[in-house]
Amino acid sequence: MEEPIKEVEKATAEETVVEHGMMIYADGSAQPTNPGPSGWGIHGFLYANVKPKKGTGNSNWNLTAKGYVEKTHASQKGSLGDITPIHYVDGYGALPGTGTNNLGELHGAIAAMEHAANYSIKSLHVRTDSEYVCKNADGRVEQWEKNGWMTSTQQPPKNLPSWQQFLKAKRFLSEKGIEVKFTWVKGHDAHLGNEIADKLAKIGSMTAGSGEVRAEINTKVSEGYWKYDNEKHPFISLPSLYFNTMPEYQTRGEYYLGNHGNEDDVLGKRMADGCYAVVRLKKEEEAIEVVRDYTTRLAEGLDTIVMVRLNQLYSSDTHRDVLTYGSIAMPRANIYRLDLNCLQVDPAAKNVRKPLTRHFEPARLAIRATESISALIERLNAYQDNDPKFVKTDLTPILYETKEKPNGKKGDVVLTTELREQFGVGYAKLEVQANYQVEGGTAQVPVTLVLGMDMLHRNSLKRLEKTAPKVTLISWLESPRAFRYATVVESGEDIGIWISEYANLRVI
Repeated sequence: MEEPIKEVEKATAEETVVEHGMMIYADGSAQPTNPGPSGWGIHGFLYANVKPKKGTGNSNWNLTAKGYVEKTHASQKGSLGDITPIHYVDGYGALPGTGTNNLGELHGAIAAMEHAANYSIKSLHVRTDSEYVCKNADGRVEQWEKNGWMTSTQQPPKNLPSWQQFLKAKRFLSEKGIEVKFTWVKGHDAHLGNEIADKLAKIGSMTAGSGEVRAEINTKVSEGYWKYDNEKHPFISLPSLYFNTMPEYQTRGEYYLGNHGNEDDVLGKRMADGCYAVVRLKKEEEAIEVVRDYTTRLAEGLDTIVMVRLNQLYSSDTHRDVLTYGSIAMPRANIYRLDLNCLQVDPAAKNVRKPLTRHFEPARLAIRATESISALIERLNAYQDNDPKFVKTDLTPILYETKEKPNGKKGDVVLTTELREQFGVGYAKLEVQANYQVEGGTAQVPVTLVLGMDMLHRNSLKRLEKTAPKVTLISWLESPRAFRYATVVESGEDIGIWISEYANLRVI
C-alpha cells in the first residue's frame, strides 16, 4: 500500500507536479568476527524535488538528491540544500545464522529497495561503502541470471539466494517506473549518512549475536528530526556516576556522583578539586537506570565498583541510542570485564568506540571513594533526620530572591523565585559567613564555596528557580579547632548533598 505524501502541499505553493525521490544509505556488519552474526542498517530520507523554504535543523550538512553534502565553509552555513525532506528513514535488521559483512551489505541494499517500493517516487538513490554491492548491482547480476545464475567462472555467485532477492526487488521498482541508482561512498570517513547507516548495521549484527532475528524500519517527519531533548536533572551535575553491582546497594532514583579528574585509575586519590554528591530524585533518570541494570545483569553477583561517564551518556547520540536500543547500544569492550562502550566511534582513535563505563577491578584507590560516598550518604540521612550535630546556614536568601510579577489583566500578582542577578553565567565562587558550633552556641567565620564542587554550579541553580529551592550549608566539628562542611539542596521532593571531600576543612 502506497503512503500518501501529504507534505507535498507544504513543500511548494506552485500548481505543478512535484517529483519525489528517496535517498538511502545502506551498510552491513558482521561482528565480533567475519563471518559471524551479521546484520544491515539503512538511513535516508524521502524528499520533494523542490528548493526548501527553511532549514532542516542540521547546521553542518545540506540535503541533496545525491545525499548529504557537508557545509565546509562558514559562507555555506546558512544554505538550505537542493531538496525538501518529507521524512527520514532509519532501520536495521538481524540476519539468521552466520553471515559475512558482504551479506549484510547486500541485505542493506535489499532493505532500501523494499522500503522504497511503498512510495510513489520517481527515483531511489542508494549509497553504500560496499564495492561488492556496487560492482554487481548494475548489469552483472542480470548477466548472472541470463547465464543460469552462473558467474563468468561458471560458478554460482556467493550469496545466491540474496542476489535473487536483490534482483526481484530491483525489478519491482523498475516496473513501477522508479529509477534505481547505486553509488559508492567511502566508509569510515565521517560522512554523516554512511556513519548513521554503519551504526544501525552494527545494531543489526549485535541483535543477531544475541540470538534474535528481526528487522525494524521507522520513519520520522523531517520537522524536529535533528533535535533531541536529552536534558538531565539539574542535580546530575558532576561528570561521573559510581555504583556497586550488587542490587542490594542500589536504589532507583538515588545516584552517587563525583569528579576525580581525568585519570580513572586514581579514583579516590586526594586531590584539591575532587568532589562527591549523593542525590535522591523522585523521578529516576531512565538512561542511568538502563546502564546500571544492564551492568548489574552482566556482573552476575560480582561485588565490584563501576563508573559511568555521564558526559558521554548524556550526549545526544548515546542518550538516544541507550533509550531506544537498550543493551544493544552498549557493547562490551572486553568479555572478561564489565566495561561498556558506545556505538559512536571516537574521532581521535579511528574505529575505536567511545567508552561509556569503567569497571574498577582491581578496586585499588576506588575503595576510598566508596568510603567517602558512604559517609556522605550517612550525612544526608542525618540531615533529613534533623540531627543536632549539624549547624546550618541558610544560603537560600543569598542565592535567590522573591519577586512579584503581574498575573493577568486584573492587577493580580504572583510570587516567583529567581536566582539573583549577580550570579550571572560563569559565576564560580561564593563567599559566605558559615555558622559553626562553639561551646554554648554558634559562631561565624567566612567560607569560600566553589560552585560545581561545594555545591551545584550556577546553571543548575538557575534551572531550579521554578521549584523554589532551599540551599543549606551544614557544618560539623572535626576537632575543637576545625570544622568541615557540605551543601544540601532541596527542590520539591528531590534532595542532594555536595562536598569537596579533600578541601572542606576550615581551621578556626
